[in-house]
Amino acid sequence: MMVYDFITAEIREIRRRLAAQFDNNVDRIGDDLRRRQAASGRRVVQLPKRPPRIIGSPNKAVQPSEYTG
Repeated sequence: MMVYDFITAEIREIRRRLAAQFDNNVDRIGDDLRRRQAASGRRVVQLPKRPPRIIGSPNKAVQPSEYTG
């Protein structure tokens, strides 16, 4: 039996409405989100990119599919 998740359903409905509003164009959706973010007046923090983390010994990089821990 699957439990109905109201939060997930609400997020998916918002996503469907945004997609329909902007003709499923991810660039237009992103532009609108950035415009609304700037208009909000809230401080936005952008963290610097981090280098990828090597899992395993320094001599042998482990592929994510091989990682079990």
